[in-house]
Amino acid sequence: MWYVSTKRMHCSKNEVSTGLAGSWLCRASCASCGARLTYRAYGACLKLRHFAGQIPRESWSFSRCLLSVMLWRIGWEPSCFQACFFSVFISGATRAVRFPFLVFGAVCALGFLPAAHYVRKSFREQEEMFRSLSEFDVSELSCFSDFDKRFILSAVIQWYGSLEDFSLLVRGPLKEELLHALQQSRWPLGYCVLSITPFLSVQLEWLAGLLSAGAHFDAWGRIFFGQILATNMLVVCESQAFFWLARRLSQPRFAHPVLDFGQTVLVVALFVCTLLPLVVVFRAYQTSLVGGILGALVAAVILWVTVLRGHPGLRCRVHEV
Repeated sequence: MWYVSTKRMHCSKNEVSTGLAGSWLCRASCASCGARLTYRAYGACLKLRHFAGQIPRESWSFSRCLLSVMLWRIGWEPSCFQACFFSVFISGATRAVRFPFLVFGAVCALGFLPAAHYVRKSFREQEEMFRSLSEFDVSELSCFSDFDKRFILSAVIQWYGSLEDFSLLVRGPLKEELLHALQQSRWPLGYCVLSITPFLSVQLEWLAGLLSAGAHFDAWGRIFFGQILATNMLVVCESQAFFWLARRLSQPRFAHPVLDFGQTVLVVALFVCTLLPLVVVFRAYQTSLVGGILGALVAAVILWVTVLRGHPGLRCRVHEV
């Protein structure tokens, strides 16, 4: 629960005073629980829509990986990381940020390993499906009943002329159509934005607590520009980088399962390297309000470049203008 006293920082006097926003924080905690329950319900509905056929087939792996990240963030961030999260802010006010930040990063990296491994597995299954299409042969169809097999093969011959013609159709035009749809589809930015909403709710609670306590503009301005704007924009971009790494390194380089999990550790380690801009932004908005505003501007530029890279049509329109 978020029964904590908020901090009000006056940089002119280099003081830290305390203000209590207990009643608002109590309401915010109830609203936060409701938001997380709604978020879980959304994930369940998304899964049900798969079975109802209302989501295009080429986006199935997107939603599966999204649900994996969602469950990790809902299950871990509001509970296990709660103490680490507030230690970062409290230590940031006293300029002793090194140890808590490293601890927070290490715990997040370890907790993220299962989700990262599942995402790699999803991409690997997707690539294996396309490889199986290249070697598809309907005559090798196996069924529990011989009658079912004869019925299916006779229907294929009736519709497509011969079994070989159907096999060529699957290995050729059908495979090319699926590959084209996959190449045109990238991880939607809306999915990445959706996956950070639990963490965003915590930041909004923190900002509302500062405003309720009458904090100075320099204090809540840092949170708004440095945390809510800059940090979340960078997290969206780094989510795209994570999915790119998971896809590039989806195929196991080693046969042993333990070594394959070590490859997942490599993916997480490379992903952690992409988090360095977050450290820079964190240091910047802890230093001054101007640093937070500059960090938000730089994050907006990075997000814009990411949007242009992920939407070729939008990039062409920008070049035309």
